[in-house]
Amino acid sequence: MSQADPELLLRELGAWDWQLCRRELPAVLPRLLISFPAGLSGGCGGGVLRILTEMFLPHISLEDLEETFFSKVLPKAVVQLLETLTGCVRYVCSLQELSLQSIHSLPSSVLWVVKSTFTHCKDSESVYCGHLHLISDLLQAMFKEAYSLQKQLMELFDLISISSASSEEDITCMVSVIHTVLEMCSVISNMDHALHANTWKFIIKQSLKHHSLLQCHLKHSDILGGLCKDTLLSFDSCLQLAEQMKVSQIQERALLDAVLGSSMITSLLAMDSWCFLARYGTAELCAHHVNVIAHLVEFARKFPPEEVQNLAVWQHVSLRALNPDLRAQVSDEPCLQWTLCLLLHLSEFFIQALDAQLMTQVFALQSSLLQLHPPDHVRLAVVDFLSSMGKVFIPQEAQRQVVPQLSCLFASLLADQTWLIHQHALEAFAHFAEETRHEDVVPWCLNSEEAKNKVVNFLAKTRQVEETREARRERLKQERSTWSAQVLKVDRELESSGEPVAKRACHPPSEEQYKVAVGTMEGAVEAVKLLLQKGPPPGWLAVKLEALHAAMATLRDNLR
Repeated sequence: MSQADPELLLRELGAWDWQLCRRELPAVLPRLLISFPAGLSGGCGGGVLRILTEMFLPHISLEDLEETFFSKVLPKAVVQLLETLTGCVRYVCSLQELSLQSIHSLPSSVLWVVKSTFTHCKDSESVYCGHLHLISDLLQAMFKEAYSLQKQLMELFDLISISSASSEEDITCMVSVIHTVLEMCSVISNMDHALHANTWKFIIKQSLKHHSLLQCHLKHSDILGGLCKDTLLSFDSCLQLAEQMKVSQIQERALLDAVLGSSMITSLLAMDSWCFLARYGTAELCAHHVNVIAHLVEFARKFPPEEVQNLAVWQHVSLRALNPDLRAQVSDEPCLQWTLCLLLHLSEFFIQALDAQLMTQVFALQSSLLQLHPPDHVRLAVVDFLSSMGKVFIPQEAQRQVVPQLSCLFASLLADQTWLIHQHALEAFAHFAEETRHEDVVPWCLNSEEAKNKVVNFLAKTRQVEETREARRERLKQERSTWSAQVLKVDRELESSGEPVAKRACHPPSEEQYKVAVGTMEGAVEAVKLLLQKGPPPGWLAVKLEALHAAMATLRDNLR
């Protein structure tokens, strides 16, 4: 089966018969999902989806359907449809001359998809009942893409004008758009307040903009009735919020005590929490901010900045202190190790808001730190951080530095010899590969056949070696002993108040590290080859390749 050319693989699979598909399903399905995640958004995406649904879906049992197929294929397919429509609208917006007559079918199609998506998200609790947690990430991604699509369509209509010279079809199209958006207002009234307000602004703006042409066609009573109804709903929501604040006197009193407390840091953080709660946003947004601030408040209480012994911790709390020069101190001082673990946890919330330079520093620190073989709990913190990167979009200006570091981090952790790190790395990578929009990064992380096979076997739930019951019991006993010893060691290091921890000896790089680095280089070369097959390269590529060629020659000469 072809490993390099997606189109060749699709042609090969297309010739398989029913029995062969059934027999090879356990081996082929995981490899398709891992090796070609970019296929759903590339030129052969339709072929991949067709083969998955027509040739392999009928062979999957009902019990395995959700976990094996739907949860891995449908999320990207559904979100991809929304992204494709957004791209169409964005392209039309870029044209110099716009006329409604040229795009009559676009607004109706987009609004139907957006309205259906919002309606499905609104009804999700009753539709999915107790299984909502299994689909929540998909629903969130769908809502976000539908939100972006509607916003793009509104921007398009800001650029379009109809006049007395416009055709009757143009006027009918504009009226249909306004009435459809009006129907959406009742759907989104309790979902997102900013979206709701902007949708009403669009209706009012377009109605006034084309007043003379549309006044005889618009359903004025429905528009006024809907506006009054939504105003009453908003007022009722304000009353409910006030009632909730009255019921929550205990939490408010806790915040008030923190604001009026003697610690300045704790007081400032509590005031931030109060401000976020006071803002009239969604419950999910408030919960998110409170969760982040709660971590910071707990940190401030555990390491009071007014105590001298904690100054070494607080000087590294700022995310802007995350630079590679910190790695030596982190490798030697347990207190800073736990500080870094907390910062990595908080970075999971903030990473999307960081600028390109700071995002690069966060990854550079982790790359440098792993080279010094940090303790297990630090590596686990890095694994958890990488797992959360699936939902993050890496800015274009940061991709050149971040993407290679991200793939190297995954490659290193997937090759980790510690069973606990390796298992968590497999879970984190699978989670990242399912969610990320940067599908081209996934193959780079698997820089060896061994790594690919381990991931494929993990997804297929294939047991590596058949164990006897006694051997399994002995292995679990050893693993439990190893984990307990590590926890006790960390606790002793944190509780010690006198002697500083002895510095670790600097170890020369292992053969495995060289294999990981060289494998990453090979993966990058293969990625460039695939890009060249898809289209013409940018002008700077030849110069960059010459520079890389010279750097490789220097490395080769140093080995002699």
